Amino acid sequence: NSSSLSGYVFDDINGNKSYDKDVDTPLPDVHIQLYDLINGGTTFVVTNESGYYNVSGLFSSIYELVATYEGFEIHTNETLFLAPDMNSYDIVKPKPSNVEGIVFYDSNNNAAYDEGEEMEQARVQLIYSNTDSVVETKVTNETGVCRFSSILPGDYRLNVTVFNVSSGAPAYSALENIMLEENTTLKRNISLELARIPVTGYTRYQSGETVGNVTIYFTAALVENNTAESATAESDATGYYRVALKPGVYNISAHVSVTDEETNETTSYSYKGILSLSIGQPPVTAFDITLTREED
Repeated sequence: NSSSLSGYVFDDINGNKSYDKDVDTPLPDVHIQLYDLINGGTTFVVTNESGYYNVSGLFSSIYELVATYEGFEIHTNETLFLAPDMNSYDIVKPKPSNVEGIVFYDSNNNAAYDEGEEMEQARVQLIYSNTDSVVETKVTNETGVCRFSSILPGDYRLNVTVFNVSSGAPAYSALENIMLEENTTLKRNISLELARIPVTGYTRYQSGETVGNVTIYFTAALVENNTAESATAESDATGYYRVALKPGVYNISAHVSVTDEETNETTSYSYKGILSLSIGQPPVTAFDITLTREED
């Protein structure tokens, strides 16, 4: 015999876990997906204005059920067994949650929030991980506090950016993954890092001709209070390179050796330079690495 499945999707106002049509709020337009784990195949059904759904012609099997409401997964059952004939399965909308905390910059590097480290004018985006969509955006005041209320449980990201007022470029940033449990308040302080600055250009000979596949070393210079973080970049076949660097002072070096196929002679070229990057400055473009021939 084939199987059928029906039920209600609702907001459980009185909290008794069962649908009371005179008390609870039915949820229309809930998209329910049923994937047959044994036979394969997916069936879709949508609740009506009364929050009711009914789907027939199913195999008696084990299903994965996912219910989505207004773009959010509100219920998942990975092993729903459907017996032959009629089956009933109601779905309760989970109770919303909150997330709150202080956005700060750890100026004393003690890996903890201390009074006076609060960051105002930080843009905080709450992003739903399943769809990469921005649910809500807040901006912190002088207390650095940020709070999102009445959020459905699930996996989210907190994308935080403080912009340089003059340049409009990011000065500080952070990205935090969070999981909201049902009917709870998650307290999470967010520690900002210095935003990385894109640096782009080409590796060239003194003649202006580009040379590809060159490794460029950006080494943090030994200067006081340097916030630079060493990195490497390699130019592609056209000589173009791109690297994202933390603000600070860098010693830059590059080296390449070219062997003449006819004479079998090897010529070496190198570059040494310095690059200073300030917090929140715009991207650095056309920072070419000009390699000069080394003396024999």
